Amino acid sequence: MTKKRTLGIALSTLGIAFSSAIGAFVAILSDLLQKKDASALLALSGVMRDYFWRGFTPLAGMCLLLAISVIIAFIFKVDTAQRAFVRGLAIVSLIMLGTPYNPPHTLLQMPPGRLATGGTAVETLPPGPDVSASLTGFAQSSPAPPLLPVHVQLITSNHRPVSDLTVTLFNPSTLKAIGSLRSATEEFTFFTGAGDYLFRVVAPGYSIVTYPLHVQSGQRNLVKIILQATWVPIAIQRFFVNP
Repeated sequence: MTKKRTLGIALSTLGIAFSSAIGAFVAILSDLLQKKDASALLALSGVMRDYFWRGFTPLAGMCLLLAISVIIAFIFKVDTAQRAFVRGLAIVSLIMLGTPYNPPHTLLQMPPGRLATGGTAVETLPPGPDVSASLTGFAQSSPAPPLLPVHVQLITSNHRPVSDLTVTLFNPSTLKAIGSLRSATEEFTFFTGAGDYLFRVVAPGYSIVTYPLHVQSGQRNLVKIILQATWVPIAIQRFFVNP
């Protein structure tokens, strides 16, 4: 009887821990699906990279949140699996609700139809009145460094057109987002200052690509990237992407 009782307690404890972790995972996955780049998990992972470990990935952030939810379930002595699930869901949701998010600035993008990227050289341009973008993050005080055009050409492995893709520039030293833009075409042009960046492309139905980008004055900055088709949802891919 003693062994059966011990086994029953162990299974009950394991069930509570598992239920709490499942509740936390549901909260994390919902956060990624709904908020995408604004996900609190991604923001939390960025904070951990800044203060603790540069290689901290969203997957590590998820494991940390799951561990917290399980520990709290036992601290508050949850006695049923259902309550453990609700407690895990609620705790992680509160943590994510309190995680601040500072969106990257919008990159200056050439309006469709104004200048073509395919084979047309675009000179260094100051932002004109007909170009719509936010330049707050690029310190447009006088004298301002020139913004250089970067031409992007995306090729899909299944030869299908892409839509609703998101491009983000990161500082390679700090892994912090510098700017981002959204595009509905495979070819587009954006402007940024000279320097080294990490260039990330996120498109539904394709693997997330991070590309080292060097922007230099006096040359045509052309980026050609092949997007590999995949069945893995973007939300799942984000667990393994750093940044």
